[in-house]
Amino acid sequence: MIQRTLNTLLTFWAYFIFIVPVFSQTTPDIGYQALISGGGLTTPIDIVNAGDGSNRLFVVQRGGTIRVYDQNLNYIQDFLTVSDVGTAGEGGLLSLAFHPNYETNGFLFVYYTRPDFSLEVARYSVSSGNSNSADPASKQIVINIPHPTFNNHNGGKIAFGPNDGFLYLGTGDGGSGGDPSNNAQNGNSLLGKMLRINVNTLPYTIPPDNPYVSDPNIADEIWAIGLRNPFRWSFDRANGDMWIGDVGQSAQEEINYRPAGSTGGINYGWRCYEGLASYNTAGCQAASNYIEPIYTYGRDNTVGGQSVTGGFVYRGTEFPSLAGYYIFADYVSDNQWVITPDRTQMLQLPDAGFPADIVAFGEAENGTLYAASLSGNTIYKVIDNAALPVTFGTIKATRKEANLYINWTTQSETNNSHFEIEGSVDGKTFATIKTVDSKAIDGNSSSTINYAITLGKDSLGMMLGISLLAVLTIAGFRSGKKWGQVSLLVLAVFIVVSACNKRDVAKGTGDDTLFIRIAQVDKDGTKRYSQTVQVVNE
Repeated sequence: MIQRTLNTLLTFWAYFIFIVPVFSQTTPDIGYQALISGGGLTTPIDIVNAGDGSNRLFVVQRGGTIRVYDQNLNYIQDFLTVSDVGTAGEGGLLSLAFHPNYETNGFLFVYYTRPDFSLEVARYSVSSGNSNSADPASKQIVINIPHPTFNNHNGGKIAFGPNDGFLYLGTGDGGSGGDPSNNAQNGNSLLGKMLRINVNTLPYTIPPDNPYVSDPNIADEIWAIGLRNPFRWSFDRANGDMWIGDVGQSAQEEINYRPAGSTGGINYGWRCYEGLASYNTAGCQAASNYIEPIYTYGRDNTVGGQSVTGGFVYRGTEFPSLAGYYIFADYVSDNQWVITPDRTQMLQLPDAGFPADIVAFGEAENGTLYAASLSGNTIYKVIDNAALPVTFGTIKATRKEANLYINWTTQSETNNSHFEIEGSVDGKTFATIKTVDSKAIDGNSSSTINYAITLGKDSLGMMLGISLLAVLTIAGFRSGKKWGQVSLLVLAVFIVVSACNKRDVAKGTGDDTLFIRIAQVDKDGTKRYSQTVQVVNE
């Protein structure tokens, strides 16, 4: 009896220890909200932030130009056009990284291919007196890596280590197929590697703890060996762990993971191994001498793909349910996966109409995760569909004569009460100008709903007046001078009075700086905001 009871207890605990964890992970309901599209955006290929407290977002375009957006994702201007960029094959301007001390030194680094196919990193400085522009005359070459013969497999990502401040660069193996020159295993070649250099001053120097500084057969810049084409890779901002999406040859795509502190001095195995399979083992060591990928997937467009786009571990605050998940995609199949926070499972996400051709992921300063799609030239925000009561579709605001026309769609609504249309003259200080009830039955809908309203000059003038009143009042009190406060308040009151008299305030200089956003209000009063759009004048 005692033995039977003991066996029952052991079986019970074994069930919870070994069985329950297998089913404890649920697949997150990840979705994508289009926030930047059109407006001149072409071939977006990298998304980064400056880490300077401005909350701006920088979008790298393959053709060579970097665009800068404010914290509301309104386009500000072109930040920089990089010179000597070659776009043949898989080339172009591929990545951007801001120095960890950018706020004080103004240094930024770009990675691109030249017309001769070589890989190059250059340093620029921010323009004096204009934080939204880099000085094109400040260009200094950091490193040039010969990449002869082929115009593919360039790698494509640079980033500063969060724990050491050094610049990391993932390079491709030189192109063609099968690494015919065996660059990835050649310690004298900088191709097919993860490099690590100190760029605090130029020329760059070698960090003294680089793993091969005492090995005459391996270049000092090399941090890790044996990569095929690490087009997109990232650091986990929370702990410095390294995640690498390495594009496969013909059988397997792979995700490599190494915890912080153990990322250097290792060999990922290409071309000896492709993923977990042997590829070309001539002159190679036993498989145990190489670091295996944490996960792989095959060349199946239903459950796999043909070109992995490495992603990021989600560390944003907006969707706590996504915290710790590594999110990535396949550029060709458009399939997507997550790796669970404990790294025990790779879960394929149900196909929910994901954007096609995702070529990069990138983080904002607050950890918000974005994705760049070459299909439609669009920047998306990665969201948790289950956490959003309303999924916005398109939003458009057009001003014609004295009227403002606002159109938007919702793709789904859950427990939605109403919308509050808000306007602003500076994109920061908003005033509510119209309340619109939800069209969804009892606030719930799983299909697209179209909304459209027209605001006359009286409503528009009132909105502008209230928004300007708030802006000028804040400016007055920030000045700390009583005369300034009084004069600005008088001006603000005049604007509001004019608005109330239905004078068309919007016909003034504020015409080109009118912004609209939509606040969605739950039945419990919780308020969430759409993207901010600038009004188009017709």
